[in-house]
Amino acid sequence: MSPVLRRPARPVACLAALVLVGCPSIDKAAIDRTELTGDVHSGLGRILEVSIDGADEATTADLMRAVRTEFEGRDLFDRIEPAAQDLGGRRRASRLALRLRSTEAGEVFDSWKISTGYVVRFDVEVALSDQAGETVLEGLVSGVAVDEVSDLDALPPERRDDMRVAALYDAASKLSRALRRAADARAKEARQAMQRITLPPGVGPVPIAVLGFDDEEMARRLRGPQLADHLGSALAGLGPDVAVLPRAEIERALDRDPRARNAVFDMTTDRLDSISRECTARLFVVGRVVTASGRARAEVRLLDRRGRVVKAHEASAEGLAALRVVAVDLAAAIGAALEADPPRDDAPPDLLPAGDDGEGDERR
Repeated sequence: MSPVLRRPARPVACLAALVLVGCPSIDKAAIDRTELTGDVHSGLGRILEVSIDGADEATTADLMRAVRTEFEGRDLFDRIEPAAQDLGGRRRASRLALRLRSTEAGEVFDSWKISTGYVVRFDVEVALSDQAGETVLEGLVSGVAVDEVSDLDALPPERRDDMRVAALYDAASKLSRALRRAADARAKEARQAMQRITLPPGVGPVPIAVLGFDDEEMARRLRGPQLADHLGSALAGLGPDVAVLPRAEIERALDRDPRARNAVFDMTTDRLDSISRECTARLFVVGRVVTASGRARAEVRLLDRRGRVVKAHEASAEGLAALRVVAVDLAAAIGAALEADPPRDDAPPDLLPAGDDGEGDERR
């Protein structure tokens, strides 16, 4: 059964209310008719244009919101936008065309369970094409929401509208599943190609804190936290000589700093000193991420506790799983820097001499 999303009451969109005949059970009424075919590749860019036909205004808005939530939050695309008119030739973005084929909403009497249910169903035709206009995924997606109730008259309009929205989110989730498989396969391949590092005896494990990534407001600052999580996971893949601090410890340190979390790239010495007193890391990662020319582009700085830049690196990737591919690239660069110049634990971190930029003292 699909989850029902709660939200404030609003005018209910018109659905055809009926008793669904020919369905001896609630399970049969809610059967999934989803059938998608195609070969989804990863080179779809980071912007997706979406067109929706055959739906009323409320359903169009809710379906667009569902697609945006599902696709922007899973490292598939950075931005979901209403489709622009073709200008001829190669489009600037991949395009998802959705057409509402049928809508059903009504009562189902289950003769096996001797109970009554309310079922909402949307069947949506799907066509996903890349920037060159080639179709890579097409077919039908079903979005279904079910509520087993004893008295349909007691089911308020707000609850029915919640179910309508839940069915749309169910359709968006099933649509993104094929893309998530392609994205996961690409990310897995990148992780498998990454080499573990080996530091001299007694050096590791080196505790590293990924403080975060500055992000663009137009991207709703979703990518910064996502990339921080992906980079932490990729750094852990470097092997036992790297110890990635838990996010909870980093959050506690950041909570004590009054400055904005979305502005960490230009980290000052005094700010880093304040943060470092609250966590056990010896090295800190700060960065920023942008979308440029359809690619996710990130820049990181690896800092010691005095704010000295140990390593600076840039990486970019396009298409599905771009953030995870970028994270692996950044982690590999950090690992190579640690192997080339292993941190020497010749003084406790709290006793390291302070300095404006750390020049002249190579300890970290």
